[in-house]
Amino acid sequence: MSVVKIIPVKHRLSAQMRRAGGLTVEQALSRAGTALEAHRAGAMTAIERTVVKLEAAAGAERDTTTPDRIYDLSAEILDIAGLFGAQPLCDASWSLCELADRLRSRGEWEWAGVEVHVRALRFLLTAGYETTPVLKSVIDGLWEVTDRVAKA
Repeated sequence: MSVVKIIPVKHRLSAQMRRAGGLTVEQALSRAGTALEAHRAGAMTAIERTVVKLEAAAGAERDTTTPDRIYDLSAEILDIAGLFGAQPLCDASWSLCELADRLRSRGEWEWAGVEVHVRALRFLLTAGYETTPVLKSVIDGLWEVTDRVAKA
């Protein structure tokens, strides 16, 4: 009969974590925030380009792949805006994702609601990153459009 010998593995990372020094959580978050903020202008430019693509998709000759494209482009805006705390853009793009998903699920497409969302995204690009009462009413209106589709 053989004897089993268990040899514990010593990981370098666990040894480094026990050493004194390094950054506090607050310092690490502050550095990450500063590094992220350096990319805000580029991110907003990327959102602008995506809105242009949405405008083209909503206004161009439409085919069977357009609903999926609308959803994908809106999700792209949601991802970037969420990372940078642009809440109005997040809320509007989330509403458009929901609208597109509900319309695809029903197997029918209503362009009026999509066009309203795309125009709202264009407006919100210039409105700032904080939700004001005016912007909240715009977002609430978009969700009303989305909710009406769910009830139809």
